Amino acid sequence: MPGKWRKHLNFLSKVSHLAIRAILMPVLYLSIFTYSASIANSSTSANIVIRFGILDMGPPEAVTDLAVSTTTIPLTVRLSWTAPQEDPYPNGPYPVTIYDVRWSTNAMTGDTTAWWNNANPVESGPPQFPGNKETMNISGLIPGVAHYFAIRSGDELSNPSDISNIATITPVGVPLMEPLGLKSSLVDNGTHVAIEWKPVTKCIDNSLASWTLAGYNIYRSGEPNGEYSLKGSVSKNILIWTDPENINGKIYYYLARAVDVFSKESKNSMIVDSSIDNNIIAQTEDGTTRIAIPSEISDILYESGEYKEDLKIDVERKIGEETGRVLRSCNFTIKKGESNETIKNFAFKEPKATIVFTYKINPFGMTEFRNIQASQAKKQFAIFRYNGLEWLKLGGLVDENTYTVTVKTRQLGTYRLQESLRHEFSLTYVIPRIFTPGDDNWNKVVRLHFDNQYDKQCSAAKIFDIRGALVRDLTLEIEYTPGAAEICWDGKDENGNIVPSGVYIYQIETDKEVINGTIVVAR
Repeated sequence: MPGKWRKHLNFLSKVSHLAIRAILMPVLYLSIFTYSASIANSSTSANIVIRFGILDMGPPEAVTDLAVSTTTIPLTVRLSWTAPQEDPYPNGPYPVTIYDVRWSTNAMTGDTTAWWNNANPVESGPPQFPGNKETMNISGLIPGVAHYFAIRSGDELSNPSDISNIATITPVGVPLMEPLGLKSSLVDNGTHVAIEWKPVTKCIDNSLASWTLAGYNIYRSGEPNGEYSLKGSVSKNILIWTDPENINGKIYYYLARAVDVFSKESKNSMIVDSSIDNNIIAQTEDGTTRIAIPSEISDILYESGEYKEDLKIDVERKIGEETGRVLRSCNFTIKKGESNETIKNFAFKEPKATIVFTYKINPFGMTEFRNIQASQAKKQFAIFRYNGLEWLKLGGLVDENTYTVTVKTRQLGTYRLQESLRHEFSLTYVIPRIFTPGDDNWNKVVRLHFDNQYDKQCSAAKIFDIRGALVRDLTLEIEYTPGAAEICWDGKDENGNIVPSGVYIYQIETDKEVINGTIVVAR
């Protein structure tokens, strides 16, 4: 048996960095040595690792700046807060491990523990580094009811922070569709105007609006692109409103908005006016460009028309195309009101819809475009339309008093106001140059369009065959519109018979010039 043994009290320790970061628990490494008085050298008997320390019972920081805001998504809100930190350890800060987000429709009063336990938990993402901005969306909320939100952070041992500040919001329902089928009519011998519309039955997501619709607000302005002020409100069961003011000799512009039970309005309807034409108007959001359709051709826009649905026109300004000589560019699109389906190849029955481009004059007598003098607008401003293949010059009437350029049309699509040298009377296009009269297709007639900025009258417009014989006199059939003129030939002679295939000559005479060209009839 060996000699007397005794305990060695010296030891070596080493601390784990991870342990300090997470749970404040140092780690000690011990080696136990034995020796004997009769033995010169001692030897290692065992290595022992001992962990000891203080368990992390401290909670992480609480969120103190929780905020809630609306989003563009119906019944969805956004929470935001600053990411908190774990306990302030050495070499920190360190992020928390988890968020516990909850909401309730009950306010937090009295017992906060009971409120927290009964609130609705919401899954959230992993926490970011302390100081970063955290955001998350919460959907499926209840419209018209106050919602209360709170959050707690937690560490690796699930120690929870204190409850954050309470953020609250009352989400509204899905926005209503705008009123469709707006019409105006003069009543009481023209002294008042009545505005009527169709009931709003759906929200913008096509859900039913029956429970949320409260009524309608009617707005009025002295200019189509002016400031609109509220003039009347009616309940949801009333679909007509009459302006109490005597409007005899005045022209006002009206629009309607649907209102829900949360007092939130829909977007604007189309505009109607109190003129004798009872125009219905659509315009860009900034009011710089519009289209006005008189009642004479507006039947197609209503449910009683050929599309069996109320239609709406969207006018979108294409700012990205407004460079160089292009002063303004806009797209006119017509859609079915409720389904929002775009209608292709739409056309009014007659070219009586008016496209209006506006411009401004600065105090120095210059237009807003490329330093063009106001006095030169008539000579340099022209409207163009894109037909799918090329830009067609339409010309247009420049009004230097109202600062507008207008053109009559039957077609929608993309239009431009462009800098272009203009003449008193000039042919701008012939479409198509080869046409097939009598066929039921788009090229059964040929159209000759003229830029006519001074609204001159043609003294003659005739069609001749290649030998010079008169085929058709169209002088009395010229369609004059402000700033333009158009001649249509259906390929028939004076007796109403379709002419043979071949080359034909058009001849247009004014007081100063004669314009000639050829057209081909193909049968």
